[in-house]
Parts: sequence; C-alpha cells; structure tokens
Amino acid sequence: MASDIDEHNRGIRRAMGISGPLDQGHHARVNARHPGLTREHCFLCESETGRAGRRDDSLYGEDDTGPYCEECWAAREPTP
Repeated sequence: MASDIDEHNRGIRRAMGISGPLDQGHHARVNARHPGLTREHCFLCESETGRAGRRDDSLYGEDDTGPYCEECWAAREPTP
C-alpha cells in the first residue's frame, strides 16, 4: 500500500523515463532538479523515512506493509 505522495512521485518518475532503482549518483541528480522526488515516505503518516528503499534498510512488516518511518515502526502492532 503506497501513500499518495509515493504514487505522485512514481507518476513523475515514469514521466521522466525512470522506472527502476537508482544508484546514489542518479538519486543526487534527480533530487537536485526535483527536490524530494526520490525520497521514501512512510505509508501511514507520509513523513520521510530517512531510508533508502526496500533493497536497502527500509522498514517493512512481515506482511509486506510499509515502508514505515521510525516513529510508526515503533508504534505498530507486530504481526503475529
């Protein structure tokens, strides 16, 4: 379940021809031109997670919900 801001950013990225994961250099270039476009946002509160994506250290539940920010991750009810 993606947040509205993530869906919006994905639409912009698709329009720019960006469809897959980006290396850090590409992230820096895209963010310099479009601030916030490649930043990950919490699917609950939409704040920035401060993390780099599913393949890196993002916080996802065992049921594949996420990504979470630190605060929402700490407050969530663990999946049984």
